[in-house]
Amino acid sequence: MSGFIAVVNTDGAPIDRGLLETLTASLYFRGPDRQKLWADGAVGFGHTLFITTDEARHENQPASLDDKVWITGCIRVDAREDLLRKLGLQRDIRLADTPDSHLVLHAYRALGQQCLEHLLGDYSFALWDSEQRTLFCARDRFGLRQLVYAQLPGTFIASNSVH
Repeated sequence: MSGFIAVVNTDGAPIDRGLLETLTASLYFRGPDRQKLWADGAVGFGHTLFITTDEARHENQPASLDDKVWITGCIRVDAREDLLRKLGLQRDIRLADTPDSHLVLHAYRALGQQCLEHLLGDYSFALWDSEQRTLFCARDRFGLRQLVYAQLPGTFIASNSVH
């Protein structure tokens, strides 16, 4: 059960990297295997990885396929082959080497926010679309993965942990 934090300064102020590092480090108990940060202007993501599947060994969040859309989350996608078939990518992607976060990115690229209609599994994530300048946060339809958020003056924060 990995940990993640997403911070968007809605007032446009650049991300305080030290604060992002501190917030990410506070999630170590959720993901002791790897920590990584990404920040671009007023948006920053932090992720702590807990490797629980073979695919997770390839996980490297925050992640992007094109440096335009970024994701961080605690994600387990079921029916992976079916999802690739729906997206028409079964010949292009080797599932054994593809982390679940990349499957969500491919689904978002093809379907936008409607990708949730095709995702099976348990997940919560934050996704930053730099072209649309939007933060898209979601959790599985049964709420198995926690997603919490706070709107503060000038800042929006989303995570899968409150402490």
